[in-house]
Amino acid sequence: MDKLSTILPILQKLVSGNSLDRSETKNLFETIFLHDKEGYYFTAAMSALHAKGESPGELSGIVDVFKKLSPRTEINAEVTDTSGTGGGTFKSINVSTAVAFIVASASIRVAKASYYGVTSKCGSADLLKRYKIDISRISSIHKLLEVLKETGVVFYYTPYISPKLENRGKLFKKVFIENNLKVKSPFHLTTNAFSPLLVKKRVYGVYNRRFIKPLAKMFALLNYDETFVFSTELGLPEVSLSGKTYVIHQKGESIKEFSWTPKDFGLKEVPPEYIKFMDIKHSTQIFKSILQGHDESPYAQLVWMNAAVVLYLFNRVKSLKEGVKLARNLCKNKKPWNILKRLQRIYQNV
Repeated sequence: MDKLSTILPILQKLVSGNSLDRSETKNLFETIFLHDKEGYYFTAAMSALHAKGESPGELSGIVDVFKKLSPRTEINAEVTDTSGTGGGTFKSINVSTAVAFIVASASIRVAKASYYGVTSKCGSADLLKRYKIDISRISSIHKLLEVLKETGVVFYYTPYISPKLENRGKLFKKVFIENNLKVKSPFHLTTNAFSPLLVKKRVYGVYNRRFIKPLAKMFALLNYDETFVFSTELGLPEVSLSGKTYVIHQKGESIKEFSWTPKDFGLKEVPPEYIKFMDIKHSTQIFKSILQGHDESPYAQLVWMNAAVVLYLFNRVKSLKEGVKLARNLCKNKKPWNILKRLQRIYQNV
């Protein structure tokens, strides 16, 4: 209790509705992650912060905790992460997971944070397990790098590779999973913003438009070179094939706001029901069909356009329309599916 008592003044400040600076936020959550066994401080801090509204400095402070408590390394190649916040009010298939395989087949290495569903019925880790890819097998930074170098893509859960974050994982499970507590928290915004690798460019889909500017500013504070942070009218934390996508392009300290429509990708807009989540079986079948190049439905188009943003960010194409064409062709050639099969074999042996 002694360690926790040292952060009471910071917690009281936050609960009173006052903002914290980056250092205070880091101190607060680092102490909670390491020493809060019951989850009371964890619950109070995250609830107060989310109710008040997270500032870019506070969001950066939380990511700083992950950076300090998790082992980190560099790889002599471009690396990105395709995950976003999750938690959208509109549920579709596992877009960012499919995108990871597609962009990996374009020689962009992807180390993707993956989780079991909290606000959804089928998280990235749930889907991967249906293909016998068990993310719990990646239990060290060494194994993460080994798989990434061999296949170009790896999926992991940060607490599995960091003993110092083990208690944070237990707190998350205790508060959210065991109580079936399907609510948003600051960790939906920040957990996937951290990478144990040196990621400098990435996309980040967000479940609510009001968070895209604070998150873009957070990436600037974290010294990212360039990001696309986006959200949709639909409540989908991906670039949308149904309605407008609100975008912020962060490049260094520059923040530019604009929007995309399916037309910008050379695609036609579709009604939301054409891309909605049906059930886990359907999602798994569509996922396979897309990666094998057999599907050109709106679900496939949704995946292609999200892959196109990553391909454009990493200069593999000169336009979003070119990105869609490249993503489609990669799938037609079964390159993403071949990577999945190779990854499947590796995960069973690590």
